[in-house]
Amino acid sequence: MKSICRAHGGPCVNKLYFGDNLDWLEKMAENSVDLVYLDPPFNSKASYNILYKSPVGADAQRMAFEDTWRWEDGAEAAMESVRRSDVSIFRMLQALQGFLGQSDLMAYLAMMTVRLIHLKRVLRPTGSIFLHCDPTASHYLKTVMDSIFGASNFRNEIIWLRSRNPKGSQHASKKFSPSTDTILYYAKSDAAPFYEDAIRVPLSQAELLEKYDRSDELGPYADGPILRSASMGVRPNLVY
Repeated sequence: MKSICRAHGGPCVNKLYFGDNLDWLEKMAENSVDLVYLDPPFNSKASYNILYKSPVGADAQRMAFEDTWRWEDGAEAAMESVRRSDVSIFRMLQALQGFLGQSDLMAYLAMMTVRLIHLKRVLRPTGSIFLHCDPTASHYLKTVMDSIFGASNFRNEIIWLRSRNPKGSQHASKKFSPSTDTILYYAKSDAAPFYEDAIRVPLSQAELLEKYDRSDELGPYADGPILRSASMGVRPNLVY
C-alpha cells in the first residue's frame, strides 16, 4: 500500500512519505497524528493502469497496481504480527479465518488489520480516522475496526454517492449497478472533537423561502400542524 502522510508534531511535519505505509508507520512516534484518511485498495480483483504519452506521442499505459490479495503474499506474517501486538484482535482474525479460510479476502483483512493497529497507535487521543472502502469488504472491515478502536468509538458510516447514473445496464442483470462507497468514521477516544458547524451547509435563499414561506416582524417562519405520531406513545402534556 502506498502512503502519503501529513501530521502535526512527530516525524511527519510538512513531509510526504512514499512507499509501503507499514514501513513508515512502524517508525512514527506514538500519539503524533491528528487525522487519518485511509483510501486503500478495495480487494476489487481489478488491475489498475496509468495512462501516459509514450516518447513517440502515442497513448500508452502501464499497470499501476493489481488489487488482488493472496494468502501466500505475506498474510501469515501479518497474522503473526497481529498476534504479537494484541491477542484479542488476533482471536477476532482467527474467527474470521475460520469462516473465510486462507482466501484472498482473508489475506486482505490480515494486511489491513496490522496497518490499522499501527494507525491507532500513532493517532492522538483527540484524533479520528476515516476508512474509505466499498461493499467488497466494508462489513468485515467494520468488525476489524470495532475490535481495534472499540465499538463505542464508532461515529458514523458515511455513504459517498459516486454517481447518480451508475455505469452498466440493469437489463439482463441480477443486481443494481454500484454507485456508492462507504467511509467508516472512528474516533480514538471520547476526547476527539467533532466540528459539526464546519461541515454544515447553509440553506440557500430559495431553500429558506421554500422552508419558511411566511414572515412577520420577528422574521421568517413556517405554519403547519404540530403532530405527535402514535408510535411515540401517549403524552398528555404534549398534545397540541
